[in-house]
Amino acid sequence: MIYVSLLVYSLIHTSSTYNYTYMKLTKLITIGVLILLIFSCDSDESVIEKTGEKELIKVEQKYYTEGILSESYTYIIENKTLKESFSYDKDGLLTYNYKWFYDNSGKTTSVKGFSADKTLIQDASFIYDELGRITKNVNKQDNLTLTVTREFTYNQDNTITSLSNYESDDESGSLPFKTFFINNHGLIL
Repeated sequence: MIYVSLLVYSLIHTSSTYNYTYMKLTKLITIGVLILLIFSCDSDESVIEKTGEKELIKVEQKYYTEGILSESYTYIIENKTLKESFSYDKDGLLTYNYKWFYDNSGKTTSVKGFSADKTLIQDASFIYDELGRITKNVNKQDNLTLTVTREFTYNQDNTITSLSNYESDDESGSLPFKTFFINNHGLIL
């Protein structure tokens, strides 16, 4: 479930700017490694609360620029499922937080992002096929003024064979879209 949550995290944190996407991807990989390390350890040192069947883990991540704290993140994981994440600025003030929602089988159904004043600023939803693969992601972002829709298709070995991106905003309506395909040689077109 953590791995699906991390994929979902990457789907809601993408941008058209390569540098921004690369930075977020770097953060995502770091988060994934941290979470993998936490769950692969036998020690309960990272557990902040354990009651009956419920296990809560708090993961903190800090980024420094030239030795100075630039931003930090906190992740709340309950029973190996990401529940909430928080972002703080260099002064430790909350900038936004995300809440993660799941269906009965543990698949992420939606992620809601809130500003520091608790205003809904991002709302992402996920649709799966009968095999449990994400087929559609609708992400309302930029204070809900921009909607980005991603649709996925798969082949028999569960490889994503196409990804279509559609965007629309409140001002100009539908924006150009991109579709990427993988050909028979495994190349992205």
